[in-house]
Amino acid sequence: MQTNQLDFEDLKSIIYKRVRRHIRTKALLSLLLFAALGFILTITLLSKADNLNVISGNIYATKLNGIGSTNQWGGAMGRINYNSVPLTTRPFFARFIDSPNIVYNSLSGGNLKMSEYNLVIMNRNISFNMSLLYNTTSSDLNPGVLFPSSMYNGADDPDKTFDCSSKSIFQINGKNFSACHVNLLQDVNMGLLKYKIDSTHYTPVYIVDTSDYTCYNDSSCNFEFLLPTSSTDPYYYYYVGKFPQYKLKVWIDSQERTDFPQTALPYYLKVQVLNLYTGEEEPNVDVAVSEENGNDLFVPLRFNGIISRSLSVATTNSSGMAEFIIAPTEYPDINNYSIKVGVLIEDKLVNEKDLSVDNDLSIELQKKTLSPSMLLDNAKVTVNAMNQIANSLYTWANSVSGSDSPSPEANLLSLTVFTNGSYTPNNLVVQTGAPNVIDVTLKTPSGQVVDGYVKAEEDKGYLVMNPTYNSSSLGYKEHIHNLLWMPTQHQFVITPTSYGSVNSTVNLEVYDSSYAYITTVKLNINPNLEPRSGSSYNNDNLKVIINSMDVVLNSLYYSLN
Repeated sequence: MQTNQLDFEDLKSIIYKRVRRHIRTKALLSLLLFAALGFILTITLLSKADNLNVISGNIYATKLNGIGSTNQWGGAMGRINYNSVPLTTRPFFARFIDSPNIVYNSLSGGNLKMSEYNLVIMNRNISFNMSLLYNTTSSDLNPGVLFPSSMYNGADDPDKTFDCSSKSIFQINGKNFSACHVNLLQDVNMGLLKYKIDSTHYTPVYIVDTSDYTCYNDSSCNFEFLLPTSSTDPYYYYYVGKFPQYKLKVWIDSQERTDFPQTALPYYLKVQVLNLYTGEEEPNVDVAVSEENGNDLFVPLRFNGIISRSLSVATTNSSGMAEFIIAPTEYPDINNYSIKVGVLIEDKLVNEKDLSVDNDLSIELQKKTLSPSMLLDNAKVTVNAMNQIANSLYTWANSVSGSDSPSPEANLLSLTVFTNGSYTPNNLVVQTGAPNVIDVTLKTPSGQVVDGYVKAEEDKGYLVMNPTYNSSSLGYKEHIHNLLWMPTQHQFVITPTSYGSVNSTVNLEVYDSSYAYITTVKLNINPNLEPRSGSSYNNDNLKVIINSMDVVLNSLYYSLN
């Protein structure tokens, strides 16, 4: 039987013609080659000649791994560490890519949520201006437009590197940009945009969504770039938000500061929202004060790893201003407590500014009135109502009278939700001022129990953290309570704050184990504090948190009266 020998160098020119668009430093390039002898070879380009023996009349499948080389492209990859960076229009990092190698960067940015930011690299040290950022088209890859003509000399020219036939869409500052792109190992999509530097010239902008990737050499990373080598100009790194980007200025009791001196006291907090890139005042923006894991009426029992969140939301006026009365509720020191202010976009708090509490270990009773008097009266009525709800909670959690042996009680409720969106019962009732202990079970229509999550939410209720209610002096505030991502088949406790003239709504949103939405269950609310009659339920952690809440509310009552 005859043996034919194919020299790989003889095939290299054919292979280059077909795949040169995808030849990159240390990238594997596979193609299907059909030969006249009736065999099929799956070949990966080698950087040197090699021999392959085949036998006529047979079919072969093989994969040859190799390395192609380039002198004008280098790479950058790495991870984002826990160090913080300020939200700014300026670059936060710079380095040279002066050789055709892969450089590793550990970048600060742990304070930014990766899902909300892109990483941008360009060879200009500028204050980034969104109005100068543009889409790219195939004409931008002509020699001398975005890249110097000297780069157009072979298989790794820019126009053979980037694909403009199918664009990638990158969300930047709330707008969609269309980019030529290239897929890097292992399937990291890098986009190419352009930035206007004068009336006739543009410079390349390289962009990647920050995320968890497997990158070159099978290593984990948050970003990966392919960049032209340069020994004269460093590359500058920028974080660019997907959502509109704002800068927040904060005043507490008329002083520009971000710390509250004492917990459990009311403070006048003013926020101004400015456009990050232009500095202009931003009207009609939803800005929110968020407190996580505080002493919260709606969620009077906290769990490790589960977030209890209170939000007070206002819309900025024509000067970009919003005003609040805020009382931090941390007492005593609470694990994972936080209070911050930010812009609320699509239920996400972005451009956050952290606030802090100087003294949260002790309560210092002191008078701290508010002005004008109309605002003070509103705060007094609000705090009085919340005190009555908290006192009712205390009674339920410690000893409900009316029997021969008073004991702690609660309303014990069970809900079964099916993955097709149906649920039973459909008329659950929760009571204001009572610990309503709820257990949600998620099942398939056939009855098999599966894992899922519950998001409990109260809207338009009272907030201890924001001890006023729609004062005419400060304007309308949207009040939101959340218990976020409670696993199904785990009991949790909620207490509606519908009371007096306040009518809140309570919903349970149910999700599957992949956080895919299934259904919303609206709960009926009994707004009466009495009668108190439930089932035996004794929880020491609940008692401790209710006691702390009482101390916070008593401090507020004392300060306002």
